[in-house]
Amino acid sequence: MQCLVVNNNESIRSEDYFRVFVASVFSDQNGEEIVNPLVDYLKIHSEKIGCADDLYSLIRVALKEKMVSCINQEDLCALLDRAESLTQSNKSAYATRQKNNAYNQMSRYETTAIQWPGEVVKSTDEYFALEPYIQKYPIIDKDTAILSAGSCFASGIGRELVSRGFNYPIEEPVLDDSLFSNCRWGAIYNIPSLKQLVLLAKGKWKHPQVLWSIRGTQGLEYWDPFRENIKYTSLDEAALSRAEHQRACARAFAKADVFVITLGMTEAWKMRSENSYFSRCPWRLSPHLVEPVDMSVSQCVFELETLLAELKEIRPDIKIVVTVSPIPLSATFRVPHSHVVEASCLSKSRLRVAAEEFSGKHRDCVYYFPSYEKVMYCTRDAWATDFRHLRDGVFSGVVDMFMNMYYRE
Repeated sequence: MQCLVVNNNESIRSEDYFRVFVASVFSDQNGEEIVNPLVDYLKIHSEKIGCADDLYSLIRVALKEKMVSCINQEDLCALLDRAESLTQSNKSAYATRQKNNAYNQMSRYETTAIQWPGEVVKSTDEYFALEPYIQKYPIIDKDTAILSAGSCFASGIGRELVSRGFNYPIEEPVLDDSLFSNCRWGAIYNIPSLKQLVLLAKGKWKHPQVLWSIRGTQGLEYWDPFRENIKYTSLDEAALSRAEHQRACARAFAKADVFVITLGMTEAWKMRSENSYFSRCPWRLSPHLVEPVDMSVSQCVFELETLLAELKEIRPDIKIVVTVSPIPLSATFRVPHSHVVEASCLSKSRLRVAAEEFSGKHRDCVYYFPSYEKVMYCTRDAWATDFRHLRDGVFSGVVDMFMNMYYRE
């Protein structure tokens, strides 16, 4: 075959083009027994071809006339449908690169969604006003019972929802406003700990009988490594508090219509004897008892899948909004192999891919919320002076986008 030039109408009527076209359509079952009879059919009817799209119609007729008999016709028609759909999708993608009037057929909003906004918007103010999503999912109103858990980002979402009058059931009194949540589970930075939270609510997981102690101003304090900033004055108080926390979690999840989870990091620590995960680094526990785990994408997805399956046993119709916290890691155990900045980028990248795979498998009940993208790419001067936490007012804009995506009037 000579070199094929495909950007003119004459080439689409050539045998070489027919052969490449048919082989592309049926690439999953490519073979001479499919390609040859269809190419012959197209050659016979070439006068009916005005553009490349006409080839799809002719091939469909050829299949109907059973010009190819060696393969299941339904399978071939399915491949043809897929190829035609892919072509239309490709045309949309090509349109963003064709500068001559390519945008006349799409709204400005669609243009900034398809092509990087900086190439389209007229000003930096317009750029930073963008909300990086396309689809809306109206799953929340003022009566929807909403739970949130995960990194400190989840606390911020809960606090904003309450201030805006949404149904955010509080089953345990909030002791620390910075760790605002439905129950006193505090910040939860890794996915296995989120799964443990659901299992705790179901009575399928219990806190290991481990605490650490600190000499405080009022005497010895016992801190819970599985709950952020929860401390007790005695072992008896710890037992009572944990039992009440379990009951509170059960009540909260029994009410939940929507569960918002924010993924913080892939670096996690677990207790080796129990295979239970700590909410954060257990630096005051004996290093002989713990193990660091740097979770892969597949491990993250597995834990999320397990969380969803367990949650649906409590609330079969529950919806999950999953997002990735933009707050970078404060430290890493990947040293000396990775700088903390590298480790943070790696962790967020894995979580973003895991969230995409997870939501993609469950489009009827799991929705990705692009708070990470809003902060990292569409917010001017997002960071406070420590360059880890958000500047005052930024989070309110993120929740505005949350409402625009999920609120139903």
